[in-house]
Amino acid sequence: KGHEGEIFCLAISEQRGLLFSGSSDGTVGQWDVQTGQRTATLKGHEGEILSLAISEQRGLLFGGSWDRIIEQWDVQTGQRT
Repeated sequence: KGHEGEIFCLAISEQRGLLFSGSSDGTVGQWDVQTGQRTATLKGHEGEILSLAISEQRGLLFGGSWDRIIEQWDVQTGQRT
């Protein structure tokens, strides 16, 4: 299943074969590039997610939102750090 709102941004982890989508529903979807299946939903923002960036070296995903907060998740576990 996809997002409940519009998708505003994407980021890809080529090393891990994952695509991340940021949405107006305040969540980040994690997708397996090969299968196209959603593998996780990352939460933490209270507003629309407008930007995503990945640090491949550190294995971190960063998200910026209308809530004026930058969240950070561990790409391996999906947990906020």
